[in-house]
Amino acid sequence: MADYLRKLAQKLGTEGPIKTLSTPRAVKLLHNGQYFLTTTNARYVWEIPPYPQFYVPATELRAEAEKAGSCLEIKEGEEFFAPDSESAATSSEAQAKKEPLAKQWILTINNSEGSKKTIDQAIAFSPSLSSSSQTTAKDLAGLVKIEFSSVDQWFEEDTPIFVHPKDPFKRIDILTSHRPIKVYVSGVNGKRICIASTPSAHHLYETGLPCRFYMPLTAVLASVLRPSERRTRCPYKGEAEYYSVELPGGKVYEDIVWFYNRPTVECAGIMGEVCCKFILIFIYSFLWPIVFGGLSYSLAMSASFLSKQWQNKKDWIFQLKWIWMLTLEGDLSPLLTLVFNEKVDIELDGKMLERPDTHFGRFKLGTKPSAV
Repeated sequence: MADYLRKLAQKLGTEGPIKTLSTPRAVKLLHNGQYFLTTTNARYVWEIPPYPQFYVPATELRAEAEKAGSCLEIKEGEEFFAPDSESAATSSEAQAKKEPLAKQWILTINNSEGSKKTIDQAIAFSPSLSSSSQTTAKDLAGLVKIEFSSVDQWFEEDTPIFVHPKDPFKRIDILTSHRPIKVYVSGVNGKRICIASTPSAHHLYETGLPCRFYMPLTAVLASVLRPSERRTRCPYKGEAEYYSVELPGGKVYEDIVWFYNRPTVECAGIMGEVCCKFILIFIYSFLWPIVFGGLSYSLAMSASFLSKQWQNKKDWIFQLKWIWMLTLEGDLSPLLTLVFNEKVDIELDGKMLERPDTHFGRFKLGTKPSAV
């Protein structure tokens, strides 16, 4: 991890990030049961193009640590210098070498019960970066990057956020469409096999990404679906669960169907529907309000296998269950699925679509592109 921090500090301190943006929203950090920082001066920093991170002011962290009875302790660790400083020859270069680009900060958070938890994945960028020739590097002067996953919980105002901060330049639209869709995969002999077909679907448009198509679970060939233990999280949509597809002859497409049983409020329209990653299928549910006794309930349709496979190789049978769920929204949704566009062939309204090239298709599921 120290090597990663050093490389990241050198890259951002010399080249600068892709872009930065200030935000007035209150960003809160909860660790070891303690809110150790609340700031309205956080900054979005794009280390990589797909999404930003939050950087926070070093002065506010210092001030928090210096308060009487503070739960926060700060210790300075390794110093990170420009990558060419080791070969400094002139006295001026040697002097510049003494000024690090950044330092590792080790944060210790104490709780009321006396236990301690430490965060060592933090980089405090030098205030001297304000004189950097790189415009975006200047923006990092006096800021601290705390690895998102190293903190127990981040909040925007009082709303928890997951995986990474949401990009303020992106949005999600979920549109109903009656253009027919078919989903194909390649069989054992190379022949295309249709695993899903529906006359209507929901199209999910997320800024900068290919459209995802969500369809009823009943539109998918039940006999090819196999439950998967994989789980991934999206800051915009929630936690995804997966199915794999197993074709006759034994060919398996791992984790190409995903669904959200408990999506975020902004994506409630795809709850329980299934999507394919140009081979993945999301399962989302739509909601209708049902109010009883002043309380808001929702009736969610779910699918479960009655058996793995009946004798004589009959199709798997899904039992539709009505499940009472207490929810703040008071909505109900029918079960739908989505396909992973990058790994399947999709026919939309009679036209075959090109498979998109995205980082989702290039990286293993659950992994994130690195900034260094």
